[in-house]
Amino acid sequence: MKEIEKFVNTRYRVLRYLIDNKDRLNIVRCTQDEMGTALSLSRGTINRILNELKNDGYLEESNHYWEYKLTNKAIDMAKTLNLG
Repeated sequence: MKEIEKFVNTRYRVLRYLIDNKDRLNIVRCTQDEMGTALSLSRGTINRILNELKNDGYLEESNHYWEYKLTNKAIDMAKTLNLG
C-alpha cells in the first residue's frame, strides 16, 4: 500500500485535526475525547488511529496522555495532502 493511501477518510480527518491544532513546535494538546467530539468519532476510533500513526512514525511518544507531537514525516505528509 502506498503511504498516501493510508490517509483516506478517518485517518485523513485525524491528521487534518492534528495539523490544524498544532503549535509552532508541532505539538497538539487535547484529549482523545475532545478530538473525538470535534471529529464526531468515538474515543476508541481516535485511540486506534493515534496508535496507528505512532506505529507508522507520524507521531512521537509523549509523557502526557493529552499531548501529541507530529514528526517530520507527518508534516511532509500534510504538505503532500495540501493540509498546510
